[in-house]
Amino acid sequence: MQAGARVAGYELTRPLGAGAFGAVWEARHPDTGEALAVKSLLPYAAASRDVVRRFRREAALLRRVRSGSVARIVDFVVDESLGMLLLMELVPGESLKAVLSRSTLSVEEAIELGVSILAGVADVHRVGIVHRDIKPSNIMLRPRPDGSHQAVLLDFGLARARPGGADASLSRITESQATLGTVHYMAPEQILNAHSATERSDLYAVGAILHFAVCGRHPFGDVEAAAARRKLSEDPGPLLLERDDARARGLEVVILRAMRRRPMDRFASAQDFMAALEALRRDERTVVLRVGSSPELTQGSTRMSGRKKREALRFWLEVVGFFVLCAVVLVALAAVLPEACK
Repeated sequence: MQAGARVAGYELTRPLGAGAFGAVWEARHPDTGEALAVKSLLPYAAASRDVVRRFRREAALLRRVRSGSVARIVDFVVDESLGMLLLMELVPGESLKAVLSRSTLSVEEAIELGVSILAGVADVHRVGIVHRDIKPSNIMLRPRPDGSHQAVLLDFGLARARPGGADASLSRITESQATLGTVHYMAPEQILNAHSATERSDLYAVGAILHFAVCGRHPFGDVEAAAARRKLSEDPGPLLLERDDARARGLEVVILRAMRRRPMDRFASAQDFMAALEALRRDERTVVLRVGSSPELTQGSTRMSGRKKREALRFWLEVVGFFVLCAVVLVALAAVLPEACK
């Protein structure tokens, strides 16, 4: 692909990005000026039957989604010289990855982000699709007139129809692939087998995004291999937020529930996850009682923040140190006094 080439009446203007299998270009209609994103397969990827099937599946699945929170498909064409092309809505704004590369988000910003992402996830799940690759680089932040931003989901290349659904045959296209996705945002069951991913796997990914957004770090470290091993045996630890108010503690509880190792311990749906975040937004005093019924969650309001935990640890270390010092002095005196009394 090169600038100036024509695709379905549109003219390619500039490259927007490239991945392992494809490239994305901006294209404009010469008469109306309407802009689109054109996704194509790289030559070596186009030679792979599995990748081609996945590309066709992406188009088929996107046609089922009608949501302002998901990039809209315009057309799927086969060009004699350029091959298969996916014409999609060009979402204005910047990617969440670019935003998070500059700074972390506040608790309130993370809550708004989560609600916005989950609106799209809920729409996708409603039509029986599991995305399987929700991550910051696959989320665009579309500016709204009031200055806020709407999260828009992109890239359904790894998406699959829910097993047992009307289009279950689409879910068998990548059976040869054991692991698909990005480790830092993948649920443990998806690491073991991509075909074990369910709607709750997508919710895990959203939780991982919110964790990174407020902490600026991944809960299991930056090395993917080590993070994958830890995910299979551990739940993430406390977020160690600097804030100690009810809303910050509530957000921690919500994120940790979304990222529980066992799928059954996570939120049951995107709507439930969203409701928990919306409760935080409405009433910071009672949110912990609303996000779930398990004892671990309802006790969230009494949990210590990271700062208090560090202060408590420091206090007890000082206490232990004092008693150790006293013990050393007593031992020394016991050795010296008998000699002094002779």
